[in-house]
Amino acid sequence: MHEPIRRADFVRFVEAKLSYFSCQGCGSASYDVISEENVDGKGAPGRLAVIAFAFPGYDIADGKSADVCGLACTNCGTIRFMFRKVVTNWIAANPTR
Repeated sequence: MHEPIRRADFVRFVEAKLSYFSCQGCGSASYDVISEENVDGKGAPGRLAVIAFAFPGYDIADGKSADVCGLACTNCGTIRFMFRKVVTNWIAANPTR
C-alpha cells in the first residue's frame, strides 16, 4: 500500500509544474484538488484521493495499477490527472522546508 499524498504537497507540485492552470473544458483558471474532504465533506482532512486504473488481467488489490491524482475545474467539473509516480518522486526530491 502507498503512503497517502498530502493535499498540501500535491498543491506544491501543481504550482511548481504547471505554469498556469487552464481548464481544457471551459478555460477557467479555478480548480480544486480531488481529496477525501471535498468529495463528501467527511473524509480525512488533507488526504488526497488517488484513482487506480487496472491493467487488463491484473487485480488492483495486488498493486498492478496506474495510480493518478487529480484536479477538478470548479466551474465545469472537468478533471485533469497527474501520474502518481511523478508526483511522489517530485515530493521526495522537494521536501517541505
